[in-house]
Amino acid sequence: VTLSQIHFFQPMGFLVTRVMQGDRIHVAQPDTVIRLNDTIRVVGPKEKMDDMRLLIGTPSTHNLRDESTQVVTRKIIVTKHEYPRKSVDQIQQVYQVVVSRITRAADVEFVPTSGLRVQFGDQLTVV
Repeated sequence: VTLSQIHFFQPMGFLVTRVMQGDRIHVAQPDTVIRLNDTIRVVGPKEKMDDMRLLIGTPSTHNLRDESTQVVTRKIIVTKHEYPRKSVDQIQQVYQVVVSRITRAADVEFVPTSGLRVQFGDQLTVV
């Protein structure tokens, strides 16, 4: 099954950012196939994490953020005037990244939904 076919992540406020299949860690994309025993890095609200564990399984001892040398995280501030009209989906498709968080107005951090449009001054955390 691909990530785009798993419909409970986004309504619960979660996003898959990385996938480890065997020894290989890569950026999660909508067409990434998830198999039994894969390890995924999920970003979302702490208060719903127990519910997510019931759906996908036990926490891993692997820290996919720290173990990967090929996948990096960057914080990018939206300062070009053409980008505030772009949706998170558009940015992810064009640049082959995952926007895992958005910080807006300097202190409001959230996991974005796919259709959300970025605003001038938003800080995007991208993988």
